Amino acid sequence: MKILYDHQIFSYQDIGGVSRYFCEMLKYIPREYWDISVMLSNNIYLENMKTGIHYHNFLKRFSFPKKARLMLELGKMYSIYKIGLNDYDILHLTHYESYGLKYTKKPVVLTYHDKMNSSYGYNRRNIREQIKCFKYSSAIITVSNNTKNDLLSLFGLPESKISVIYHGINFLPDDYKVSRLINKSYILYVGTRKGYKNFSMLLEVFSQIVQTFNSELILVCTGNDFDTNENKLIHYLKLDDNVFVKRFTDDELVNLYRYAELFVFPSKYEGFGIPLLEAMNNFCPVACSNTSCFPEIAGDAALYFDPEDRDSMLNAILEILSSKEKRKELIELGKTRSRQFTWENTAKEHLRLYQSLL
Repeated sequence: MKILYDHQIFSYQDIGGVSRYFCEMLKYIPREYWDISVMLSNNIYLENMKTGIHYHNFLKRFSFPKKARLMLELGKMYSIYKIGLNDYDILHLTHYESYGLKYTKKPVVLTYHDKMNSSYGYNRRNIREQIKCFKYSSAIITVSNNTKNDLLSLFGLPESKISVIYHGINFLPDDYKVSRLINKSYILYVGTRKGYKNFSMLLEVFSQIVQTFNSELILVCTGNDFDTNENKLIHYLKLDDNVFVKRFTDDELVNLYRYAELFVFPSKYEGFGIPLLEAMNNFCPVACSNTSCFPEIAGDAALYFDPEDRDSMLNAILEILSSKEKRKELIELGKTRSRQFTWENTAKEHLRLYQSLL
């Protein structure tokens, strides 16, 4: 069996959850079983895999508008060439552009991660591309039952075409030792801060905690620098000395989870939510939204709040901050819950699906 993964996400993302999913899963699929039709990529996960796939970095030290789109378009001709050879058994599209479908004679698989590319103002051209890919695909993978239901309600696809395969996480030994990276007490926020991520409400709730509970507490955020609007809100809430942002390495992120008072996930919607499991696996109590896929993934191992209700979010965070018993309970439940999700199982489920199409 030979699977060809197209170039899209590896050219479009330098870092991000979708490309990470493919790279982590592929570590557990024998190398002779797969190939990637990529010519240009700055993706850090692909680089770290050292797969023997030959591609070129593209202006890695430079950033400019629509750079990712340019890489994607430049890589299409090579990807079309690889797809057109048809010397594989399954074509797995890594994103939603239909450019290669007319060149393949093989079954097509597509992974649907969340509805963010199908709603929230996403442009009509891209939704049309999605629909083409859905119709042409022999099988569609969703990363949670919640996402499967989103897909069914948005596009009315036959349920028999859809398989739910959960993501996994990488495990470290329980006695894995790391020295503390940040010496102050802190709450951890991980990921991007787009509107649906609900970061502004978290800032408002955090300002109440600082004012009434602990003026020394800080909010540590991972990712890109705050934009102008975020900086204005932080300043307005008088949190300039209590909120910190930085891009951290994976090793540093483990450290942050291990020593955080808690991890907060206030998002209104996620397709899966890997940070939930990462926090649990690293003995970090979790407070998160009660919507979307969160209850499906976290089970009984998180303290839930209504992401539309400031008091609900505030009370959940304060309960963890003020109760050693609740922290201990969530940590133990989280360790058990997180071990149900492995990349090895993710890879096995993919292989079963691929084999069913041959």
